[in-house]
Amino acid sequence: MRKYIYFSLIVLMFITNLLLILKIQSLNRVEQLGKLSKNINEIYYEKSMVEKENENLEMSKSLKLLDMKGDTILAKDIFNKKKLVFRYSILNCSDCVNAEFEVLIKEFLSNKSNIENVCLLAYYENTRGLVVDYRKFKEKNIDIQMYILPINQFHIPIEIKNLPYYFTTDSSLTMHDFFIPMKERPDWSISYLRLILQNYFKLERFNKYN
Repeated sequence: MRKYIYFSLIVLMFITNLLLILKIQSLNRVEQLGKLSKNINEIYYEKSMVEKENENLEMSKSLKLLDMKGDTILAKDIFNKKKLVFRYSILNCSDCVNAEFEVLIKEFLSNKSNIENVCLLAYYENTRGLVVDYRKFKEKNIDIQMYILPINQFHIPIEIKNLPYYFTTDSSLTMHDFFIPMKERPDWSISYLRLILQNYFKLERFNKYN
């Protein structure tokens, strides 16, 4: 009888300790999720502030770019109609840039009519890097417009972050709709692209013909 009581106490203590450990682990997970959520909110807020800071700034009317052949072309001749621009640099985080390439390719494969509305604007020391990037899209039968910004600066505040980013522009060369992507949150990029490409450009075409 006494052995049975001892055994029951041992089992009870084991179960109690196990439940306590599980509870502590659960509380730790909740705390970690809370910290992660707070960090994401802080990052999102800081990102939003940087994006807003650059709204309505203008590119130089005399800004010169290079095409993949190395020929000079004026920005005003490229952006003679509204475009969504993905701006990146060889100095940016390569994983961040490649993550956006994957998002763009996925979106283009689902709707190739959007390709004409998008332009990639990169900084490379020569056209070789741009050609390598172009092939990543061409392998998926995506013929996208790509140009080099010879001097790695637009001289706008967002450039200080040394991160890839999106914006829209048109014949006025005024920049709008800034967005800084995060490779950890491709869903944010997808939402942004769908908002701009599937809604904004459709609305623009609708207004043009009505």
